[in-house]
Amino acid sequence: MDQKNLWEQKFLELSKNDLNWADLSWADLKDAQLVRADFQGADLSGVDLTGIDLRYACFQATNLRGARLAGTDLSGADLRGACLEGADLTGADLSGADLRRARLAATGFLDADLSNANLYETDLRHARFGNTRLRGATLSGAGLSGLNLQGIDLSGAVLRDVDLDRADLTAADLTGSNLYKADLSWSCFQQARLVRADLSCANLSGANLTGADLSRANLSRASLVRAQAGRAVLRGANLSAADLTGVHLVEADLREGQMGRADLCYADFTGCRLDGADLAWTNLRGANLQNVDLQKVSLAGAKLAGAQLEPGTVPFSSPTALEEERKKREGPIPPKGGPEAPDSSSPSSPPSPETDSPDWEGKMKKAIQIVWTSDTTYGCRPRSRKNSS
Repeated sequence: MDQKNLWEQKFLELSKNDLNWADLSWADLKDAQLVRADFQGADLSGVDLTGIDLRYACFQATNLRGARLAGTDLSGADLRGACLEGADLTGADLSGADLRRARLAATGFLDADLSNANLYETDLRHARFGNTRLRGATLSGAGLSGLNLQGIDLSGAVLRDVDLDRADLTAADLTGSNLYKADLSWSCFQQARLVRADLSCANLSGANLTGADLSRANLSRASLVRAQAGRAVLRGANLSAADLTGVHLVEADLREGQMGRADLCYADFTGCRLDGADLAWTNLRGANLQNVDLQKVSLAGAKLAGAQLEPGTVPFSSPTALEEERKKREGPIPPKGGPEAPDSSSPSSPPSPETDSPDWEGKMKKAIQIVWTSDTTYGCRPRSRKNSS
């Protein structure tokens, strides 16, 4: 059968509206009226559907490999399990489309609209994105490893458990996106917007977050080992129990940040803004805290052994706090010569050269500072004479 007769047969199948499992490969369907058409299981490989209205059409398990779909309206279409490998979807409207488990390797999405589309567990290896809109899209479990997603709008997108390692998201908008347990290791988020994003339990090891805006983002239990976050904005961010070993935070804004029980071992905080930050019970061993104002920072229980601090830094922010700490541990000092003062001549009350010394308060402050800088826990209790003997 020659090519002309073959195409006539294909159009006959189309005119009968019997398109399920039909063979329409390499057909030219320009100007066809296909709104809500049912192509389930059909072979449409290499077909030209440029600019056609395919709203709410069914392409379940359809073969669209290498199809030309530039400018096509596929809004609300059912593309579950469809094969679109190597297809051209430049400028296509896929808003609200269902692409669950579709095969989209090497597919072109330049200028395409995928807002609110469902791309759950899709294969997007080597897919091409540029000026693509993915606002509110669901990409949970999708493979996006190594993709170029610069400037992409992913605000409000669901990216739980997504594989984005080594992807380029420079200047991308991920405001309010859900990246729970996502693999973002060694990805680039320079100047990206991640305001209020959920990055809890995410893997950001080695990621580049330089200049990124992570205000009020949730990074609890996330891993940022050796991540680069210089000049990043983390104001009000939740970093509790996160692993930030060796993280680079030079000149970052961490005001009002919650970092309780985080591992900040060997982190570089040089020039950071930490006003109102909570670093209680954090591990700051070997951390660089030079040129950092710690006066308004909560460091209760923090481990500071080997930390690099500004010269003259003391564990307490004021003499009042020092006196309150001393009173809590030792009780009030009885007045000398008063009725409750111990009798220094009595054998049962041996003289105490430490407490009777006029410079006792200065010695107490010096002893606490020595213990604070040498022991592992901030604000730890000085060894009593009984324990030291």
